[in-house]
Amino acid sequence: MLRLFLTRHGETEWNVQRISQGRKDSKLTELGVGQAELLYGRLKNIDFNRIYSSISGRAVKTAEIVRGDKDTEIVKCEKLMEISMGDWEGKKFDDIKKLYPERLSNFWEHPELYTTEDGETFYDVQVRVVEFINDIRRKHADGDFLIVTHGITLKVIMSYFQGKNINELWEGAFMQQTCLNVVEIEKNKNAVVRMYGDVSHY
Repeated sequence: MLRLFLTRHGETEWNVQRISQGRKDSKLTELGVGQAELLYGRLKNIDFNRIYSSISGRAVKTAEIVRGDKDTEIVKCEKLMEISMGDWEGKKFDDIKKLYPERLSNFWEHPELYTTEDGETFYDVQVRVVEFINDIRRKHADGDFLIVTHGITLKVIMSYFQGKNINELWEGAFMQQTCLNVVEIEKNKNAVVRMYGDVSHY
């Protein structure tokens, strides 16, 4: 059986400052490091075959902390990056609300209608993460794998496993920092979500 353990990076400086990150990056806060350490404590007895991480520094740092002193390979994967937010990146959310009220409304209320000229739609993210999942299933018939990504990207991945459409994206738990999701996949069978957005290690 193939088991995927999926998580989001720890809290970052821009998370605290309420600044849109997307493809841009900011460092983990002290709390963010602590969140990753708590997840390490929860997963330390699992011998992961491999760790897949977004190439963003905040995700790679989280992956390194959760790996601990093991020699598990960390594979950096561009398909696991956060949604590209274009001209929103580096802006405070309060300013985004003032400058782009209609687009922001669609982002949260009607994700299927959200569009942007210089970033990605949720459909764009879905295409690349499904490609990533299909790659994983082709390469690995069984084993345990940790996937470290971002809040929106993780939400899209889990919605795909749940069979949800983009208009249903925001249903269910929000993906908190270092929350744990577990998906089991048997050969030639549908994926089964065993854990969703769990933060009991906090």
